[in-house]
Amino acid sequence: MNVRTYRRLSTSIGILLTLLLALLILYRFAPAAALQGLQRIYETRSGVERQRVAAGDVEMDLYRGGAGRPLVLLHGFGDSRLSFLQSAAYLQPHFDVILPEWPGFGDSAQDNRLRYDIGAQCQRLLALLDRLGLQRVHLAGNSMGGHIAAAFALQQPERVDRLVLISPAGVSVAGVIAYQDELRPLTNDAELDASLDQSFAERPWVPEPLRRKMIADSQRLFQWQNSIRRQIRAGPYYSLNGLLPQIKARTLIIWGAQDHTVVAARAPIWRAGITNSTLLILPHRGHAPQYEDPAQIGRILLAFFSEDSVRPNAAP
Repeated sequence: MNVRTYRRLSTSIGILLTLLLALLILYRFAPAAALQGLQRIYETRSGVERQRVAAGDVEMDLYRGGAGRPLVLLHGFGDSRLSFLQSAAYLQPHFDVILPEWPGFGDSAQDNRLRYDIGAQCQRLLALLDRLGLQRVHLAGNSMGGHIAAAFALQQPERVDRLVLISPAGVSVAGVIAYQDELRPLTNDAELDASLDQSFAERPWVPEPLRRKMIADSQRLFQWQNSIRRQIRAGPYYSLNGLLPQIKARTLIIWGAQDHTVVAARAPIWRAGITNSTLLILPHRGHAPQYEDPAQIGRILLAFFSEDSVRPNAAP
């Protein structure tokens, strides 16, 4: 290695270490700013850009990037447009990837004048597609996003090409239903760990400053999110049990075997109800596998939306 190359390498390593140190300092004293920095990194790696688009009665924030057939990825309850951001890196070279953020969640306003039930969100999705000039799309969603995607496929079958439902809410098992009110917000680390255990097969490490932010957010959003739950329970398309046979789109149902939020016992109901469907059970995955292994979910979605290579009940 010559002197010039050594100096360049040393400079690069020095810059990287400086950036890492700055990020650690931000995590300690300003976790929200540190998260925004990580978000920018993921945006760049995934090849998407932020947009704000009018969609019916709201303006929706979204990520968009890539070229090809349009592919819309819908996040779940309490989540945001960040949900599929890392998986988008595997999809945007092949598709026009769109990651909208549902009104009432993420960075959107808490507007009590709006409706947030499944039917209302479906109408906003339709308005968004019209605004973007998209007549027919591939559609995927996790949890509440899967619930909305399935309801949209029922309402607008001509607008949905293929459909992926990842641990979707929307059906009941033995009278157990989703979207029940939280009894109280998180108040301590033990409660946060229990909440993480509900969603992840293996609890992720969360740095202390971010843990404090998550607990504070739970308290800040407690009443608001319960109000949305009540709207969903009272609104149209809350239960899809009797409607699933009407879904005609070719469908892939993905479920984490260790999902404790929307348990995998619901998966056979979806598989039996949607005639043209395949069920894929992922071992060692929880409720939101796109966070646990974004590469795996990216590859599965790419295979399903591109060709016929996904086999029933087999993890890649």
